[in-house]
Amino acid sequence: MSILIGAGFLGKFLALSRIPMYLTNVVGGLDVSPYLILALILAVYFILGMFLEGIAIMVLTLPIVYPLITQLGFDGLWFGIIMIMLINIGVLTPPLGLSVYIISGVVKDVSIEKIFKGVIPSIITMAIATIILIIFPEIVTFLPNFVKD
Repeated sequence: MSILIGAGFLGKFLALSRIPMYLTNVVGGLDVSPYLILALILAVYFILGMFLEGIAIMVLTLPIVYPLITQLGFDGLWFGIIMIMLINIGVLTPPLGLSVYIISGVVKDVSIEKIFKGVIPSIITMAIATIILIIFPEIVTFLPNFVKD
């Protein structure tokens, strides 16, 4: 709860200081591929997912990252789906693996190591699905664009 309260204060500070707009202009002006910047952002989300809870990650990072993503030409809905996929992969992987520890608390007679081994197929499947969604964003944006027209 304290992370969410702190994130609320951070969001207000970022809005007043206009840091997201400045950062968007700086990164948007770089002469690199938008997919390289996207890969770096997604790597950060994966790493944050290993240590923090998903809602806290979104509240802390979206005020900075979302304007940047939309300026790079990516669809916001598509990015939201990709971001959630990476956060979910992060909460299943060590060192923390918050979701695994929750499962361990519910299923007391199964060791934590066995649970970590059991989520490996899920991690691989989500990683492949994320790569497919990055390569073919139309999978996510088809229906919303169809309804818009």
